[in-house]
Amino acid sequence: MGNVAIARDWPRLQEVYVTSESGVSLRQLAKIEDVPFRTLSEHSRLERWPEKRQEYHNAVASQTQSLAIRRTALARVETIDVVDTAIDLASAQLVSMSEALAGKSWENAEPQDIARASASVTTALEKIAKLKRLINGESTENAQVCLSTLLAQVRSE
Repeated sequence: MGNVAIARDWPRLQEVYVTSESGVSLRQLAKIEDVPFRTLSEHSRLERWPEKRQEYHNAVASQTQSLAIRRTALARVETIDVVDTAIDLASAQLVSMSEALAGKSWENAEPQDIARASASVTTALEKIAKLKRLINGESTENAQVCLSTLLAQVRSE
């Protein structure tokens, strides 16, 4: 009796080898699938499985990098939107304070009105400065807290 050829699902074996996240070796695959190593190795060589594996993993890495870049860009856009909203809120606050003091001259203004206006303006400007540092990549815990607070305020309005 001669050698009996066993039908193998070569496309499936190639896919397992090429797309394996753990980097299964040909020897491991041969053992798992109960295929003679020499036979599997020959198919791999003729059909360029190692090259296909490298191409596949390069494509996955490229897609992963593109996704990370997109996510980072979207996060920055959201941050910029929040900063724009913060600037709008600070501007509105300044206008409101200005209108409240419009009928009064600074000489006749109540000290507590001046102090309150000054504190509000200072706080708004500090928040904007922190957010600008955050956008520029100088992320600090305070800037993150400031951003989180502003996000909560913006979303609640």
